[in-house]
Amino acid sequence: MTAILAEHSDDLIIEAMVANNNALVEIFRKAPETETSLDGDVQWFATGVPFPLFNGVMGTRLEDENADRKIRAVLDIFDDRELPMIWPVTPLSRPLDLGQRLEAQGLKFGGDSPSMAVDLRALPTAMDEAAGIDIHLVKNDSDMKIFCDVLGSIFRFPDLVNKAFFKFLMIAGFGQDAKIKNYMGLENGEVVAVSSVIFGGGVAGIYNVGTIPEARRKGYGRAITLAPLLEARDLGYQHGVLQSTRMGFDVYTNLGFEVYCTFSRYLWTPRSMS
Repeated sequence: MTAILAEHSDDLIIEAMVANNNALVEIFRKAPETETSLDGDVQWFATGVPFPLFNGVMGTRLEDENADRKIRAVLDIFDDRELPMIWPVTPLSRPLDLGQRLEAQGLKFGGDSPSMAVDLRALPTAMDEAAGIDIHLVKNDSDMKIFCDVLGSIFRFPDLVNKAFFKFLMIAGFGQDAKIKNYMGLENGEVVAVSSVIFGGGVAGIYNVGTIPEARRKGYGRAITLAPLLEARDLGYQHGVLQSTRMGFDVYTNLGFEVYCTFSRYLWTPRSMS
């Protein structure tokens, strides 16, 4: 298990952000059908689910002179498997012009995400009683089904994505030592907000934060983000990290998150799906 990150240098936090983002692949790898290549200068994974979130590259460290050839070789792998995928570009990616090289090979720019971190010691000492929702940890398969259905409705995922999330999160399990924990926020007994925390890279990474449209602007986004961070702090973690959406940016800055870098996404669609 990776040691909890205790230092606060920018470089180490950025390294931890990348490692935490890749920790999700450890969950995918538990499925027997998942393929991975974790050695060499391009690391990739393929779950077989034909949706970009479930296939992609984790790390790219290429030399200028062979970068284009190796990029093409990886794309051929996903073409052969007829799988769309995401190729991230982070501050650790090489070569420095990786984004331009990916576009030259046919990938489409999918957007930038501010990558943010917070010192967990600076968070409130407890949840605000006035948050307005009851927050529960997902603890069984019926909870997980509800969690995935609400997550899918918030982000308008197709049904195959909801089913894939359910499968992989069930494989990850519910135990105290689980690498990922999932939370639901209930208003009058109905789930209106969700979030997840992934423990990896020595930090606690927040993912899947969302509130149903009818329940927005009530502070629920803050509450469902804060709950897993406070639990992470209780477990000894000192840093929380996330990649922000435009909608969530003000929520996160109000909690004390600061931008450390930018992660970019490039999307590949195999020829059979073009």
